[in-house]
Amino acid sequence: MELLNAVGNGLLVGIVLLVVLTVLVAVHELGHYWFAKLCGMHVEAFAVMVGGVRKTDLSGRLTKKLVPASWLWGLGSSVSVLTFLAAFFEQRIAFFVGMGLLTVVGPVWVISRLSALYHRPLLVGLRTLAICWMVVLAIIGLGTGFRFVDPGYVISMFFGGSATAVLLLYYAPVLGAQDMEGNKGRGSIEVEGTSVPVRFRPLASWTNKEGTEFSMLLLPLGGFAAIKGMLPREDASEMKIEKGFFSRPPSQRLLVLFAGPLFSILLGIALLFAGFLGQGEPVQTTRVASAVDAAAKAGLKEGDKITAINGQPVSTFYEMVSKVRYSFKEEGDKRTPVAVLVAYERDGVTKEVSITPKVTDTPVPVLGENGEPTAFERYQARIGISPESDFKPISAQQAFNDAVSAPVSGTVQLFKVFTNFETAKESVGGPTVMVEQTSQAVKYGFWMVLIMAGSLSVMLGIMNLLPIPPLDGGQMVIAFIEMLRGNKRLSLTIQNGLHQLGFFAVMGLMLAAFAIDAGRRAEAGMAAMKAESSSASVDQKPKEVQPKESAATTPQPVK
Repeated sequence: MELLNAVGNGLLVGIVLLVVLTVLVAVHELGHYWFAKLCGMHVEAFAVMVGGVRKTDLSGRLTKKLVPASWLWGLGSSVSVLTFLAAFFEQRIAFFVGMGLLTVVGPVWVISRLSALYHRPLLVGLRTLAICWMVVLAIIGLGTGFRFVDPGYVISMFFGGSATAVLLLYYAPVLGAQDMEGNKGRGSIEVEGTSVPVRFRPLASWTNKEGTEFSMLLLPLGGFAAIKGMLPREDASEMKIEKGFFSRPPSQRLLVLFAGPLFSILLGIALLFAGFLGQGEPVQTTRVASAVDAAAKAGLKEGDKITAINGQPVSTFYEMVSKVRYSFKEEGDKRTPVAVLVAYERDGVTKEVSITPKVTDTPVPVLGENGEPTAFERYQARIGISPESDFKPISAQQAFNDAVSAPVSGTVQLFKVFTNFETAKESVGGPTVMVEQTSQAVKYGFWMVLIMAGSLSVMLGIMNLLPIPPLDGGQMVIAFIEMLRGNKRLSLTIQNGLHQLGFFAVMGLMLAAFAIDAGRRAEAGMAAMKAESSSASVDQKPKEVQPKESAATTPQPVK
């Protein structure tokens, strides 16, 4: 039963995340689509998700017969199920063997099949796999310094690298196409000096009377609205394409580019309003949602309720933070943390443990009673606890005000991320953080899922406004410059240079997010190791505290 619950919860979290991201991207692209039509541009394709399925049968051109693909799918599925069961029942050897098969043997087998189908040298495919693995290794090194690395996490990262390599090789015929604009999955391979067309098609599609193909593709986490004539050309002939993107004035191009982020932000505000109104205002409690650093080392766990700090009762998270934040001695530039005595309840038993907090490396904003940062910044001591929240009803006016302020606070937070490394380290995250946040939202229910989706939508809109090509904001900067030049196009060399710089900048941001994820996992692993060693030490064991006669308090259920 426990296994079924774990599988069911994992599937639910995965489905919720997939649906949320698909809807958010679809609405973003819908903004581009509608405004492109309003400005007289023709949209050739509107797709939810990315990548298609190869529809061209290449088996007749093989030089030697391959093992049936059904064998590959059957063996892969069987190994995946057995690996999951091994992980659930903590059979480490079986788990690592299974992940090794899925990460190395399986991908190499698939790459050899693709190499044969596409008549490409096997070494080219293996080199792509090696490059992806080196990128993963660099991410882990940057994030952890190769210290306290969780082997399971490392293998999962390499599995992701293998999957990326396989996908790059699967789509190699279309990725190498000379004219990517409007080719709708058309590619080719070379067979004995002859070019053979290879077509990739969506899982499902239909075309309206205006000639726009609406489709659902294969891979999640993406989508696009392909507007006619969006690719610049050497002779600037893109400006003469009928109903093309560049045939319209720069002001209209600006509007079309801005529409995507605008729709994302408006959708985010609507979802946040509904979520805030339905869920209510969060009130941080002293119950532990997660414990890291010193708290994890001391043995605190999710669900523990902090009742006192240094013998003084606490009933709110703010009171707890206030009693811990200045628990350090300052001598010149040196700040030495001072241990605090933390009393907490677990399973009806009150215990006490001494925790030595961690002092921030730089001054950080002091939180007010409402949980929001104030204008004051100080060095502060932290024990590493994230609180659970209860919720109280709020008015529609307050829900609307909170929702409308989200884009402003999100922009401020993004600015801090780019100007303060500590803020970036705490705020930025990759897929791991997304999954964790989705899991927490699912735990609280529908309204919290809406709040999570709204926050993601707002940040999607804000991120796309960054002045970095190929993001919408970067293309808007180019359109604005051309508007100032009297609709005179920038040279193709400058445009290509800007897009290449932007591509590397975006890739750098993505790699940084992955590295920060890896660093968090390493810190969690380090804390777990210290907690395990501390629990074996007699002087670190929590002391049970005899209950005193007092009015019983019952934790309020989370709505």
